[in-house]
Order: sequence, then structure tokens, then C-alpha cells
Amino acid sequence: MTVKAYPTLSERHGEAVCVAGIRTDIEPHRWVRLFPVSWYDLLPSQQFDKWEFIELDIQRGSDSRPESYQPIAESIVRGRKVGTSNGWSERRWFLEPLVAPSMCEVRRRRAVDNTSLAVIRPRSIRDFVKTPARRLTPGQRGIANQLRLSDEPEPKRSRESLEELPYDFRYRYHCADPDCSGHKQKVLDWEIGQAYRRWRHRYPDDETVTNMIREKWFGELAGPDKDTHFFVGNAHQYPDAFMVLGVFWPPAEVQGRLF
Repeated sequence: MTVKAYPTLSERHGEAVCVAGIRTDIEPHRWVRLFPVSWYDLLPSQQFDKWEFIELDIQRGSDSRPESYQPIAESIVRGRKVGTSNGWSERRWFLEPLVAPSMCEVRRRRAVDNTSLAVIRPRSIRDFVKTPARRLTPGQRGIANQLRLSDEPEPKRSRESLEELPYDFRYRYHCADPDCSGHKQKVLDWEIGQAYRRWRHRYPDDETVTNMIREKWFGELAGPDKDTHFFVGNAHQYPDAFMVLGVFWPPAEVQGRLF
């Protein structure tokens, strides 16, 4: 698994997490999206990390995107974690065959074969910006309140994930396509939401927290000493709307050129 998005709320699925990764049970390896994952209904022993192997049963659902499956949650078995030794060499090995030429090419592929997941290497990352987030709808607030009042026993169920975030964060970048006019994509990574929630309790004002997030995701993960790649994916209801699902940021000095 390489991607875990911040939880969402819907009338159909309640609280759900979208995760994505690389299918290694088939050749050639391919992208897979798993949704919905009721993360806080999983047993603690099933709550896997990013870059961890898992085994599970899956089935097709109503999502027509070719990478999308519904997970059979009770079948999840965790495996080993892929580390970052030797310049992230093992992680690179898994990603190498899946790197797309550019974000613009991913958009063209989507129009042809409904491609909805990819990893791309930006040519230049221009900025990292925050904008006010869309507020939860009354229906979503009602779902959140019901879940908070759930009588499910702890520690299986924790509702910290339901905190509403006030900002969206977006990367502005140009991809490797020579005719690229630029992309501005929202970051959905679980970790950016968790960072905001954690840091806002430690530091005195909101500006300090958002500046720290910018320094982490722009200054560090997209810094000149990193060979930054973006995991990107689109929205089921809005297939032309691609977002940054996660960041891959191995050290630049060991690669020459990434793959």
C-alpha cells in the first residue's frame, strides 16, 4: 500500500478511507484502489501502514474505474514493511515500471482507457498554497454525530479522524510534458490532515501551524535534495479532477535521474 487518504463521510459508506497501492500478485504489477475502508472498524492488528504489504480478498463494486475494488475487510492480513534503506532502493524498484511520462499524459490516458491512478515526476514544483476548505454538509455532520455517539467498544473505534479541517492544501507544479501549462492539485494524504490536527494543539496560532505544513510539504518533501514524485488519482464523480494522493520523496543524490 502506498497511499492512504484522509477519511471522508457519506450517507452510503459513513466514515470511509480510500487507499491505493501496487498489486504484486500479478505480472506486470498494476495499480489498485480499495474503497471503502472503514478504518476505525478494523481491528488494531489490521490497521496497516503505508508501504506495508497486505493480503486480502477483493471484489468489484459500482466504481467503473479499472483500478477500483471493494475490500473484504475481515480478510486483511498484514505483512512486511518496505523500508527506505539504500536510498529507498526497494521502494524505487516497485515504482519504476509504473511511472507515467507526465501528468498531462495521465489526463490523455484517462480519456482513452479511464486511467485513474498514476505516479508522476513534476518538472518543477512552483508553490504550495492553502485555501478555505468546503464545510461539511448538514447530512455529513449528522453522520459524524451518529458515529461519535456509537456504542462500539474502544479501542477498536476512535473518532479522532472525524475532525473537520479548515483548509485544503494544494501543489502548483509543471509536469514533464513540454507543453504543460501547469497543474494545481489538492493534497488528500492522510498525513497532512494528521499533521494539522497534531500541531494545532502544540503551537499558539493557526499561521504557525500552516507555515509548518508548508515547510514540511514544500520545503522538505519537495526540496532540491529530494527526487519528488506525486501519487495522483481522480475523483469517481469528477473523473477529470486529479489530486495528489501522496508524495514519494527519496534523496536526489543517489539517483542521477530517478528511473
